[in-house]
Amino acid sequence: MPRQSRTSPLPDVARAEVSDAATQRAVTAIVTAIQAIVAFLRPFKEPEAWRPMTYGANWAGTTLTTLAQPAFRKDAMNTVMLRGWAACSGTATSIAILPIGYRPALRLSFACPAVSGTNQYARIDVVEDGRVVLVAPTAAAAVEVSLSNIRFSVEA
Repeated sequence: MPRQSRTSPLPDVARAEVSDAATQRAVTAIVTAIQAIVAFLRPFKEPEAWRPMTYGANWAGTTLTTLAQPAFRKDAMNTVMLRGWAACSGTATSIAILPIGYRPALRLSFACPAVSGTNQYARIDVVEDGRVVLVAPTAAAAVEVSLSNIRFSVEA
């Protein structure tokens, strides 16, 4: 049998035909079951796409084009992942808000790289209401923080 395409699972088997009606029904049932299994397992191999953040007041993505913009996604195991660098142009502490389904059950704290005066690390909390909050250092006009250390599980 020729090698199967990775983008289209089981293309040759899906078109298999036999002369006996009972065997054809069995082949069709097997192919249908395999296609259902492939569809079920696909999210474990292909996590959802990165989604852009909804920023809080005075926050935006970094202006540096060599760094990733803030984004989030959830994998098949209900682990939420954040990435990218966010920059503050004021003194607000609420960096972004995650939508329902992407929020932790309890407040979580993370140590993340930051650039703000002499500080090189920041404490960022993800709160039950979905806010991603800069706790320390206190927000200054020139602070940038990485969100790439933030990963947590949510209940299904």
